[in-house]
Amino acid sequence: MLIDDRPTHPMSFFLKLTLSGNCDSESLRAALSIALQRHPLLLATIEKGKKDSLYWTNVERKDVELKWFPFNDPIRAEPIDLFSECGMRLSARRLESKTELELQFHHSCCDAIGALQFIEDLLVAYAAAVENAPEPTLFRSIDEYDLRDRGRFGLSQWKLIKMLPTLTVGLLGALQFLMRQPVSIEPIEIEAATAELPHSFPTSHGQQFSDSETAGLLAAARDVGATVNDLLVRDLFLALGEFRKARKLGDGSEWLRISIPMNLRTQHFKRSSAANVVSMVFLDRRPQSFDDGLSLLNTIGHEMQEIKRKRLGLIFPLMLQFMRSLPGAVTRLQQMSEKQVCNATTVLSNLGKPLRDVPLPRSDEKIVAGEMTLERIEFLPPVRPYTSAALGVSTYAGRLDISIHYDSRAITAANARELLEVYVERLRNTAKQILQ
Repeated sequence: MLIDDRPTHPMSFFLKLTLSGNCDSESLRAALSIALQRHPLLLATIEKGKKDSLYWTNVERKDVELKWFPFNDPIRAEPIDLFSECGMRLSARRLESKTELELQFHHSCCDAIGALQFIEDLLVAYAAAVENAPEPTLFRSIDEYDLRDRGRFGLSQWKLIKMLPTLTVGLLGALQFLMRQPVSIEPIEIEAATAELPHSFPTSHGQQFSDSETAGLLAAARDVGATVNDLLVRDLFLALGEFRKARKLGDGSEWLRISIPMNLRTQHFKRSSAANVVSMVFLDRRPQSFDDGLSLLNTIGHEMQEIKRKRLGLIFPLMLQFMRSLPGAVTRLQQMSEKQVCNATTVLSNLGKPLRDVPLPRSDEKIVAGEMTLERIEFLPPVRPYTSAALGVSTYAGRLDISIHYDSRAITAANARELLEVYVERLRNTAKQILQ
């Protein structure tokens, strides 16, 4: 994720929080400082050593500033250079009776689960600061030694050896990843894929489902013996197919690929500070398989069950670890990342039910911190060259929320919104049709 970072396509993801009620800026600033002390990777920078070695350091402390934007200006972001600054930013603006917080994280420092751990601490510290408490008492416990073992994924050397026969099954998927060439949502010219980062970064659209629509989707998944995530993946494939068919793109034989982040945390790692313990799995389908929606759902469910049961998500980081051990690995990985090819049609990252265990009061299932109530969470995964849109999903206070983070150089705002609308309509129809 560090090597694949570039000024034109920052390896950053965003979490946007909308809060109602009065926001005390000084308490927020104090809470930021307190919460960061619990998450050392968010305050660290990277140093270069000998022979392509890279290591974290926080010898020279880098502070994170709280930046306020005018209420009539959208919050804009810039790339994070981990060699000169730490990998987290907090921006804010007031919107009438609400406050919008935008948290930007470099993906090398943590994944979205780690970022949510930090946000929990930020809200807890804010509530304590507003009440003038000497120190927060509701912080969850953190084991600082867990951070050192984040690359082991809860596996001893013996456990890994025992898993090797099972993991070899995943090598077929790795081979398919290398042999198949997925297509972009829409054709992208090289000029668009290499153009400078627009000043409007990040650009997104969002859709929040009602509580009844969300409950309907959950019931629909139960009725067919699937997970909600299976339905989300299936309907995204169908939406991509519908969107491309309307533009007469492809002949039905091309590969569409959805990249799906997978949390690799074991129970042992639950007490760690914010870190990156994530893998990527890739589901490939051709539009010619989209005519039978139930069959498509079943194949997706079976594939995801196999990935989880056999822990095939480990294949991606283990392959990277192996490549990293070879001479010239950094240069080789950089050359791979700079190839002008599409590695995934889109990304779908589902956070599930974030912040559900935060030890703060609730009002209508919404977290209350001081005088503020957290109304909404929006998640924007990174976009990459030729992967012009990434979708982030979460369910908060009983409502499903979908955001599409899109690359305005490669897809227009209108087309990104249309794709989101097609997807949302698919999900709504799924709930209705299965329940009928």
